[in-house]
Amino acid sequence: MTNGNENVGLGSFSQIYGEFNTAIGAFSEVGEKVFNPITFEEDIFPQNKAIAIGYRAQALCSNCAVIGGTGENAVKVGIGTDNPQQKLHVNGQVRIGNVPDGTGDMLLIDTNGDLVKSSNTNLARNDIDKFEREIKQQQIVIKELQKKTTSQQDVIEGLKGEVTELKSLVEKLLEESQGKDTKGFNYVLPLENKAMLAQNRPNPFDQNTVIDYNIPAGYQDVKIKVTSADGKELGVVDILEVGSGQVTIRTKAYPAGTYYYSLVLDGQVLETKRMVLTR
Repeated sequence: MTNGNENVGLGSFSQIYGEFNTAIGAFSEVGEKVFNPITFEEDIFPQNKAIAIGYRAQALCSNCAVIGGTGENAVKVGIGTDNPQQKLHVNGQVRIGNVPDGTGDMLLIDTNGDLVKSSNTNLARNDIDKFEREIKQQQIVIKELQKKTTSQQDVIEGLKGEVTELKSLVEKLLEESQGKDTKGFNYVLPLENKAMLAQNRPNPFDQNTVIDYNIPAGYQDVKIKVTSADGKELGVVDILEVGSGQVTIRTKAYPAGTYYYSLVLDGQVLETKRMVLTR
């Protein structure tokens, strides 16, 4: 029997008083009807949005759920088990969140797996002290790691500055090796009489990089060879003209890693440099 709106009752003699309630099981009840000896009438105490599940389960509260009855009608609830041993038996992990701070006894798990209140306050205090010591040790380790990280970052910044200076120097040398002075007149540097293989730019790079070179007269077979870190030959560029020039390396199919390029003059490797590809 239901007394209210939007209620669901399943089971013999289930009774509901209120709205949006659910009662499942024989004699299950949400809310109650009590005889008043003064008025000789029955007073109804409705509840809303409550759930009562099980034989003689009774929910006398709103926005709550009750499983099983009381006293001899009480049941044991099992989650993940078909044979619960306590009022609530969970076979597996349990998560509890948003627990407020407070004081009281520590809960322990006994040898049977039951949750019990600790009677040994000294044990609880010792455990807390142990945890505090471990936390302090971890804080010390974290501070040391932070110091090392700061030191390493300083080294990295210093190396970045050196790389920037070297890059500027190389670019300046390349401009001078192309035979132009500050007044715009062409001239020949002694450098152009020697074979030269420059560092690729940019380095590291993510797609394309440029390799500058200078080849003096007198060589018949000039190549720039690109190899992987394990020595596998990936490509060869034939240099057909003497003097200064440049080669553009496009690496769409190459994975990130370290590669090498060499200047080969008449079958002899003159110089090898490293380049780094990133993605």
